[in-house]
Amino acid sequence: MPINWDNLDEDGAKAFIRTAPQKDRRLNMEKNRFRILVVQSQNRSDLYNQQAIMDTARASYWIEEEYGFFVKKGTAGSAVIETDRSIGFIMQTPKDEMPFFSLAITQSTMSKQKSDVDWTCLLFADHDLNIESLIGNIPFPSDFTPPLVPDFLFLSVCLLQWQVEQTRDELNKLVKDIVDQDMRLGGSPGGLETVRSELFYMERRHLMLHRRWLFDQDLAANLKRCFDAIQDRASREQPVTYSQKLHRIVQTQKDLSNTLQHDLDALPRKIQSQHKRVCSRQIN
Repeated sequence: MPINWDNLDEDGAKAFIRTAPQKDRRLNMEKNRFRILVVQSQNRSDLYNQQAIMDTARASYWIEEEYGFFVKKGTAGSAVIETDRSIGFIMQTPKDEMPFFSLAITQSTMSKQKSDVDWTCLLFADHDLNIESLIGNIPFPSDFTPPLVPDFLFLSVCLLQWQVEQTRDELNKLVKDIVDQDMRLGGSPGGLETVRSELFYMERRHLMLHRRWLFDQDLAANLKRCFDAIQDRASREQPVTYSQKLHRIVQTQKDLSNTLQHDLDALPRKIQSQHKRVCSRQIN
């Protein structure tokens, strides 16, 4: 089912953040309110400069102060944020040539009824990130032990899967380019300066992918920590179990990410070997 998005300007976005949440009367959603604000732009620098929205989100308890530091400092990584009144999850990709997103999800108890929770999500992302397509790749889980119910962390899991796929695809491209480069070095001795420039570019791509891989690993580990934190908080009165389906999906993505480590470790040696071959040809 398509999501009915409202297109808002900055004033509309701030008003949306300030508006008190409305209960959703559908089955299993009456005591849980879900709000998401997505900020997208073709000019990525616009995503780094959304102070007015950040200030409004902080004042309305959508985000904690730690997320403000994340955005301001351009920190790459993820973290679980716990306070007396809320629990949240934040993550932000490195600022590189690959797709960018920055996310803060917060679960707050907003009424005297401890089972009533308000879920808010603030997402900054490149313009070409298709949210509906993203969340359509994983079936929405329903295996939560009451009073736990499905929550916004599902979006984080979808982003993890997408991010692991992005890293894998870019790494496969780099591996292919290095193999092709090796074949060219075995042929004509001309154009060595061009080859040298390409090798330096491949080194930069490798560093970028290694940072992304570390981000993927960190994201998977911290998502599991967040699942456990929500479960522990809800279990103070009676034992509950967080979605095992989401646990398994995150573990699967971590395992898939682990398979990329061999190529990531091997590529610097291959690139360095090609550098030596170029230098040897120039000396001869």
